[in-house]
Amino acid sequence: MAAWSIATGAQQPARVPRIGWITIGRPTGSEFFEAFRQGLRQLGYVEGRSVIIEQRWPADIHDRVPELLRELLALNVQVIVAQGAVVPVVRQAIDATPEVFGYSGDPVEAGLVNSFGRPGGNLTGAAYMSYEVNAKRLELLRGAFPHVGRVAIWLMRADRNAAMR
Repeated sequence: MAAWSIATGAQQPARVPRIGWITIGRPTGSEFFEAFRQGLRQLGYVEGRSVIIEQRWPADIHDRVPELLRELLALNVQVIVAQGAVVPVVRQAIDATPEVFGYSGDPVEAGLVNSFGRPGGNLTGAAYMSYEVNAKRLELLRGAFPHVGRVAIWLMRADRNAAMR
């Protein structure tokens, strides 16, 4: 009876959520990463105590991305956050771990999700330059600046995602 009361009285320590972050670049100066961290803080998470962020920063799309993904999965992350050109690689490499993405192409056209309304699978996120929302962007721009007659859009052709559109 004494052993039972000790076993039931002792609570297991809470498991600290572990998030995997992977994107091309460097951690210093990444506005997306800093916004992500700030959002977690606003929700009450304290990095290192109530949440752990495992960061991976390949230099480019050919720089060990599959190896870095295997590292994150071996750390048992509960979710992988991917941003930019690395998103399609992450999508192909993982099957069960949830993925949240930020992507500058059309995720439907790129085959990342089934549709905006029902992405399907374990993948969800935000598209920055999707064709589906460009008309709305122009509508808002015209409402804010009705006298503007011409608009230019600048794409970086070196961006792998831009080529996918």
